[in-house]
Amino acid sequence: RGPQEHDLNPNPNPNPSPNDARGSGSDPNPQSRKPRTGPSSWPAPTPTGALVQAGTRQLVTWQLIAAAGEPLAPFRLRTRDMAFDGTAATFAGVFNMWAGNIFGNSPASAVCLHEMSWFPQIQGLYATPSAARGVHAALASELRRFARHAVQANGFVHARWQQFAYQDLTINDQVPHFILAMYHHVVNTGDRGFLEDVWPATLRAAAYCWDGMGMASNGLASSPTAHGLPHEDHANNWYDIINFGGKDAIMNAMIVQALSALSELAEFRGDLQGAALWRARHIRAVAAYNTQLWNASAGLYSDWIDAAGQRRNYFYLWQQFSSIDPLSGIANATRAQGMLRTIDRLYAAVRRRYNKTLDDLWCTPTNLDAVRGPDWSGVAPWDTYGNGSLQSQRWYGHYENGCCFLFQTGLEMAARGTAGDPDGAFAMLQRTLGRFNTARFWGQHYDWCGGLHCQDPAPGWRDPDVITDGLMVLVSGLRAAFGIRPTLQKVEVVGRPAQALEGAAWQFLHLGRCVTVRVEGGHTHIDYSGCHGH
Repeated sequence: RGPQEHDLNPNPNPNPSPNDARGSGSDPNPQSRKPRTGPSSWPAPTPTGALVQAGTRQLVTWQLIAAAGEPLAPFRLRTRDMAFDGTAATFAGVFNMWAGNIFGNSPASAVCLHEMSWFPQIQGLYATPSAARGVHAALASELRRFARHAVQANGFVHARWQQFAYQDLTINDQVPHFILAMYHHVVNTGDRGFLEDVWPATLRAAAYCWDGMGMASNGLASSPTAHGLPHEDHANNWYDIINFGGKDAIMNAMIVQALSALSELAEFRGDLQGAALWRARHIRAVAAYNTQLWNASAGLYSDWIDAAGQRRNYFYLWQQFSSIDPLSGIANATRAQGMLRTIDRLYAAVRRRYNKTLDDLWCTPTNLDAVRGPDWSGVAPWDTYGNGSLQSQRWYGHYENGCCFLFQTGLEMAARGTAGDPDGAFAMLQRTLGRFNTARFWGQHYDWCGGLHCQDPAPGWRDPDVITDGLMVLVSGLRAAFGIRPTLQKVEVVGRPAQALEGAAWQFLHLGRCVTVRVEGGHTHIDYSGCHGH
């Protein structure tokens, strides 16, 4: 993804020269860019023991072994719509693609550790007979490897793994992703031995967030490698050619989720003192997030506050949905419902501006068009790589300035379910799977907007590196529609189910045992007695 994918430089220079460190969200002099010079303030991590530096080649061998007569990843869903069930099963099978390392960004390209928490969430789709066999056991092996080798002494996590070598970039959101990956895997498996194995690395990553990125003093994390300044051309998160940095709302929302997860994990280990510590830090981080990043006039959270104190309001949706997630606890129910009303108004404005129908814009764009300049729209070019020249990002609707990545459509479904709209979430899932029946999602991202001004029909799926994390659509959509949330205590019923799921059942692994959720009489029921048939 993007120009950084093959950059193996372990020590990128994140610092623009003083002449380029503009402190405004607008570009006061776009013709006077200066080259970035000077030494980097971000030293390469120092390897300790089994830790490895970026660029080190490493050979890993593992096996995925099927027990006789048992599928590796059985997907068991029954609704009243057999066509829907069949499409969901095909999607769950085809996109659960395991490569010679691990699935993720694409079996044929880099594994993004800044997608790591989605791996176990996706494996939460499947009714495996136990955590000791099949996909969960293989995933545990991979996560242990990352815990041994990808987390540095200071807690920084390598950003990517490309076949034989780790990569460092200016990206930092893989650090909370690592913590959340360990959490979601234990939610699936209940594997206490796994948790003990990865706990020291998890605490190092947590210390990097709290101490290394300044949360202890400020309540929010500030990126040490990307400052969010105009023309900086350093990205801090998964949107790797947008100049997120400074107090990055996406990364900080994930860290808030990670602090909550750490409290649950510590309690699961029997460490009540540690659980109280992380709970207190989570409460403090929630307060800081709401104080510093909430944009009251817009009714949404800002995207980032740069190192000069200037904020951006392109209304990226990732942090909005993460703030609604019960694991983060950032937005209360009233605020969450108001945010979704605001998002729906912005959706309607985008459809009117570009003459698109709900069927045209069926997926979730990265951001909602909030500004328009004389020769650009959406994200200002000085806040994108190459002044907006890459992937037509000078114009809204293209790549990370307004196109659709499927994982975010899943995050929207989850948010709508949490905010009390399971029917809307299920309708989104139905529309999405309808598209899968015609296009098979065979591409990296979906361009709903054709031409620089969206005047042409949508070109559809773009780029050959298929992002398998599109399965976040299925797991998030089903959880939202059934009204459930798996935690380290139980499968919580957090709301009513979608009306269309009356009589439906879904089986999956939770805390190491197969459970069944059923919808009967407009209510969701949880059966922990095991999965006996389908």
